Amino acid sequence: MIEPEIMAGYGREQFGVAIPSGKGYIGTLNVYHELHCIKRLYQDTYPEAYGKGLTSQQKEANRLHKGNHAPESYHELTLPLVIDHCLDFLRQASMCHADVGIITFQWSADSLVPVANSTTHQCANWKKLDAWTKRRTVDMMKPGWLIHPTKGPKTEQFPKSNVRIAR
Repeated sequence: MIEPEIMAGYGREQFGVAIPSGKGYIGTLNVYHELHCIKRLYQDTYPEAYGKGLTSQQKEANRLHKGNHAPESYHELTLPLVIDHCLDFLRQASMCHADVGIITFQWSADSLVPVANSTTHQCANWKKLDAWTKRRTVDMMKPGWLIHPTKGPKTEQFPKSNVRIAR
């Protein structure tokens, strides 16, 4: 749950989607959207490996994910939109985080040009961050859990979201 005081700090409490108990708002960490985009880029780059297992329901959820509500072909309409969306989102994240670790180069016996050497990164404690998120995860796609204030309950049945939603 995103606490009301955190939403107020972002100035988004009037636009936020409240959880049914009214004690907080739905939100997710950007890192999970970044990972979602990386996964989608893999799926779209290697459809023979990833696309075979997608149900029509999952394809429909993917189409709607990008806001494309036209009834035309899922793949033809949304693939360029999803790729553009994900690449731009990852570009923005890279520029925002701006890892300033220095990459040095060294000579290699196998190459006529210098090769990149590893660099040190300052990383978050992923296990701790992921555990924190798992404790706060809700399935916002659960039928009847969220009710749109003017359109009523969601009637489409989507597969359980693999995006972790902090509650």
